[in-house]
Amino acid sequence: MKPAAFRATVHGLKTVPTRKVCQITLEFPIEELPHVAQIAEHGVWVAVARIQEVAATPPSAVTGEGDACPPTSPSPPKIKHGTLAYQAVKACRDPVFWRWLDVPNEQTAIARVYDLLDIESRGEIIPGTRAGAAWQMLESMFTAWRVAA
Repeated sequence: MKPAAFRATVHGLKTVPTRKVCQITLEFPIEELPHVAQIAEHGVWVAVARIQEVAATPPSAVTGEGDACPPTSPSPPKIKHGTLAYQAVKACRDPVFWRWLDVPNEQTAIARVYDLLDIESRGEIIPGTRAGAAWQMLESMFTAWRVAA
């Protein structure tokens, strides 16, 4: 199955009056070229949507459990809700994300994310950084896979 989406930043917008069209220039990490090339075939129509950061859902809302649920392991330093790092925390707790990464559990998912993003802590996943951009690409690929599945 071909991938359905990729993340990129808009780098330019120009008009081509002789053809009565406009062109958008997108930039993405060169490592993603094979993935993007499968989607961006010459002449194919695509949809473009602005990606907005979504406020994260508290874990109790995801699990359906209340505050009375005891922690299962010592808690790491707090990561603020709504941040890219928090999105990574939530994803690593999601069994569907594990299946996409082809890992058996949360700890292995965390290790895989660290390896893929070349980081030592999810706290390094900050907007405007290499790790932040890499996470957004990874999360976008996961979302496209989940929607297509």
